[in-house]
Amino acid sequence: MFKSAQGLLQHKARYVVVTPKAQWHEIERLVDRCVWFKVYGIIEALYAQISFKGDFAKEINVCCIEEGIGWQLVNGKIVSRGDERFQQAAKTAASQLQENQRHTVAGHIQSAMKALSERPKANTPGAVAHATSALEWVLHDITGQTMTLGRYLDRHPPLFHLSLKEGARRAIWIRFRYGRTPWERRAGA
Repeated sequence: MFKSAQGLLQHKARYVVVTPKAQWHEIERLVDRCVWFKVYGIIEALYAQISFKGDFAKEINVCCIEEGIGWQLVNGKIVSRGDERFQQAAKTAASQLQENQRHTVAGHIQSAMKALSERPKANTPGAVAHATSALEWVLHDITGQTMTLGRYLDRHPPLFHLSLKEGARRAIWIRFRYGRTPWERRAGA
């Protein structure tokens, strides 16, 4: 475990560390001096090496909630934690879409959630790009037509509540400005 922590932090011990107590003190020193997001890598590495995974994850998640940290340990990975309703809605949507053979849409939702969990900074434009792609796929299923979200908004106004239209227009702008997909960049969209 000592070598794992040392490797993740990309630091060498100051001296030869022999005893477990000395190793623990050296790990504490390295953790105290590391960049904040490296701690999450250490947690993930520890999770992979221990046998009491459930208890460890529970304690990490309780600590994150108590300290107001917007991350959680899920299946051995540190991911962003939104409010509980948001987290549950995203999980439910992805699982329902998988059950209904809508794997592409589910994949976009999962990718959007993953983009929000990137470290050291969330990839918000990537999350928006995946979320709008998911919406385009759903609209394709509803209308039978393939087009961009902007065109759906223009050609099928009754499908959208006014507040959804406003949010979708802002998402389109963010996607165009910051989060275009590689094929959109190549096409010059």
